Amino acid sequence: MQEKKPILIKMKNLFFLLALLSFQNCFGYMLPRDYSKNNHVKISCEIISGNYIIHYTFKDNFEKLRTFTMTMPVDQTIKDISKFGVPKWMFKPYPYVKSVIRKRNRIIKKGMFKTVGNILKPDYTVVAETYSIYTKSIASQFIQLLIKEKADSRTNRIEMAMKFVQDIPYGIPEISDSTWETGGMFTPPEVLIRMYGDCDSKAIFFVSLLENLIDSGDLLMLFTSDKHALTAIKGIPVKGQVYILVNGINYIIADTSGPQRLNWGDDGNKNFDVTGYKIETIKTIQKGNL
Repeated sequence: MQEKKPILIKMKNLFFLLALLSFQNCFGYMLPRDYSKNNHVKISCEIISGNYIIHYTFKDNFEKLRTFTMTMPVDQTIKDISKFGVPKWMFKPYPYVKSVIRKRNRIIKKGMFKTVGNILKPDYTVVAETYSIYTKSIASQFIQLLIKEKADSRTNRIEMAMKFVQDIPYGIPEISDSTWETGGMFTPPEVLIRMYGDCDSKAIFFVSLLENLIDSGDLLMLFTSDKHALTAIKGIPVKGQVYILVNGINYIIADTSGPQRLNWGDDGNKNFDVTGYKIETIKTIQKGNL
């Protein structure tokens, strides 16, 4: 029996590694539905010494190719990603018993979801704030780069962040877990290690990134009638920029779904009716620990 034990341990490690590789999709051989990528983009992910190492080349708002490197500890990243979501039984009818309600509320809060009427949905404010620790290093690279090139401004920070997110390949998340609900969305670190995301996954990534660059109270999440997700940012619109007026404040449209590289204020000639937007305010809250 003692001779078999190391083999069993190795087999368990092998199964874990295979599951991990399937989860991270670092090697790009399992492409999602509707996958699309700009030709100039290069993105790779590998595991070195227990860390995800992501190399990403995108074209910034000055039309210059930039290569950023992101490093994230594998074990901690997987642990943090797994905290997002709730069990699917939460969507089933339940008895209105105080103990049951308290349990549900604890799970909802811990899973970064919220109830809106009788609907259970991700709390985008909490998701963005919680995972902003994963976008902080990217924001720091933006700031250092812009300062070095004497181009640091709020507008350039926003525009560079938009191009960074737009150039992340687009794809519909492949989520096959029959017991766990994530609202069909990837968290910001998951977008990086899977190397793609859809409109809401990329919009929340963008918000999480901007929270390290500008005031988070200046941000809105927008959802159109055809379930498209995008953002809007407080600002003074110039001629040609599309914006919406909310409580007397102008918010300029920012669509980061990609791969189309739209500028801040460009809605891609979609001419969304303002009444077609469902608006979710990104509130400023104290960042919680994962």
